[in-house]
Amino acid sequence: MTDFSITLPPSSVIDKLVQRAKGKSVFDLIELGICKLTLIRYRLQYPQVKFGRGVKIKGAFSIEGEGKVVIGDYCSFVGTKNLPNKIIAKDYSGCVSIGNHCTIAGSTIVVEGKGAIKIGNDCHLANYYNVPNDIVSRGNSGFITIGNQCYFNGTNMLSESSIELEKLCMVSDAVIMDTDAHSIEIDRWDPKAITKTKSIYISENAWIGSKSAVLKGVVIGKNSVVGLGSIVRQSVPENVVVIGNPQQIVKHLDPTVLPYEFPK
Repeated sequence: MTDFSITLPPSSVIDKLVQRAKGKSVFDLIELGICKLTLIRYRLQYPQVKFGRGVKIKGAFSIEGEGKVVIGDYCSFVGTKNLPNKIIAKDYSGCVSIGNHCTIAGSTIVVEGKGAIKIGNDCHLANYYNVPNDIVSRGNSGFITIGNQCYFNGTNMLSESSIELEKLCMVSDAVIMDTDAHSIEIDRWDPKAITKTKSIYISENAWIGSKSAVLKGVVIGKNSVVGLGSIVRQSVPENVVVIGNPQQIVKHLDPTVLPYEFPK
C-alpha cells in the first residue's frame, strides 16, 4: 500500500509563524504574504543579486548588468511607471551595495564601469518633487560612498573620481559632480581631450539645499548648510551657511548646541 503521509514543518517554524501573525489584521497578513511572494519572484528573476531579509518591493523595479548587487535587510523600494527604481551595474567588476533599512523611491543607481556605489544603513531616497534621484558612477574610477542615515530628494550625483558623504547628510534636488563631465578646452570634441576630475567630501550633518551645485574638489565642513541655488566651487568650513554664486558665508552656526541627540 502506497504511503500518502504528509510531513509537517517543525513545531518551531509553526510557532514563529503564529507569533508573527499575532496582533495583525487580515489585510496586514495579506500584504505580508504579497511582499514575501514578490521578493521570491525577484530572487528567482535575479539569482545573481543578494537580497537581504524582509526586503519589500512595490511598483516598477529592475536590475541590469553583470556587476555585483547587494541589497540589505528590510529595505523598501517604491516605484511607479514614471518614477521607477533601477539598479544598473554594467561591468562585471562594478558593484552596488545598499545597507539595511533603506527606503528608496523613484531612484536610478548606476555603475557604468568598474567603480562602486555604497549606500549606508537607514538611508532615505525620496522624490517628493517628482524628480528622481540619479546616482551615477562613470568610468573605472568613479566611487560614491554614502554614510548612514543620509537623506536625498531628487539628487543628481555623478562621480568619475570619488564622492563621499558622512552620516546624517541631507541633500535636496541639487547637483554633486566631481568631474567636468567633458573637457572644457576648445578641443573638447577630441576623444583624447582630458576631462578634469577631483574628489568631493561632504562631512557629517551637512545640508545641501535645492537647486544648488557642489563642484569638483570641494570639501563641505561638518554641520554646514549650502543655501538655495548656490554654486559651490571652493571648500566650506564647519558650522556655517553659504549662499550665492560665488558662494559667501552669511551665517556662523552655534556649535554649543552639541552634543545634540540625532534621530535614530
